[in-house]
Amino acid sequence: MATEYTPPDEITVNKSVTIPRALASEVDARTDARGFSHFVPDPAEHALALTRTRESIEA
Repeated sequence: MATEYTPPDEITVNKSVTIPRALASEVDARTDARGFSHFVPDPAEHALALTRTRESIEA
């Protein structure tokens, strides 16, 4: 099996999260073989962008 290349500026870390079982099941049902770890970064980046925007507006 081929290993996916990760550029040096995008070194990954292993994190553990606790989420509702129903949410985990739905994510699992909608992900491919790369799974949960490849699904999570996009919504996390979106949430951070919204938070930064809100902070900027409040400042």
